[in-house]
Amino acid sequence: MKKITGIAIITLMLCFLSNKIIAQTDYTYTLIDNGNYSFSIALVPSTTTSDFETNVQSYGFTIFLPDGIGYTSSYSLGGSATGTPFNGDQVGGSASEDGFLITETLPGPIDIAAPNDAANNPVVVFTLTVTGNPTSGELRIMANNDPESTAFGGALVSFLQADTIDNGTFEYSNRINSTTGLSGISTFSFATLTTENVIFNNISIYPNPVKNVLNIKGLGNELIKASIYNITGQKVISQTTGLKTINTSSLAPGVYFLNLETNDASKTIKIVKK
Repeated sequence: MKKITGIAIITLMLCFLSNKIIAQTDYTYTLIDNGNYSFSIALVPSTTTSDFETNVQSYGFTIFLPDGIGYTSSYSLGGSATGTPFNGDQVGGSASEDGFLITETLPGPIDIAAPNDAANNPVVVFTLTVTGNPTSGELRIMANNDPESTAFGGALVSFLQADTIDNGTFEYSNRINSTTGLSGISTFSFATLTTENVIFNNISIYPNPVKNVLNIKGLGNELIKASIYNITGQKVISQTTGLKTINTSSLAPGVYFLNLETNDASKTIKIVKK
């Protein structure tokens, strides 16, 4: 039998600890605009990479909508999410907003995509359609450091009870651990919707998914700026000339958000880079 040297033992221990750390992944929530007043709230993993699927037990977050505006839900991770309404001024916020605490305890733990997959394709946990066609105010996910987060004994704070550690046992803990609990886009303004519907009615973005060149058709000379953001909200491309095409060859494969601006409105569109 070969002897294992001290250096080899240390190397093995370091590898073990490294793998252990990699497997412990935190998450943030992000907002995805699906168009036509439909929005999804999705989980974005930290930059940690792992092929161990996260096992989710329960989750929750708080959204705010303009006063008197509600929503209908078309999807949740376990199919039974509940929304508890409250007035914005009840929690030290604005009387012009209504809040909804969205929570779901899954009937049984559910495996979601491994972090190295979810990094490029955030995992949708909840999809809603805003009712009433508002043209003012905004939809926002409450940040964990917002003043409202201290109301009701901290019950409004975002959380994700999940097992992210690949050690053969179930160890559930809160994996929403950033200061805000959010990344990428977390608010959507309804104020520009009426103008956007006119300006962006005939726009087409193709191909999507895109490999190299993304084409923008239908805006003519109205478009003044095009920007692409990654899922953490970092601007990776910004263009003010030659706006009919955008070269995306420098981007890594994954999900991005294309923001188009005119003098009167802006619109954000989800794109996928192959």
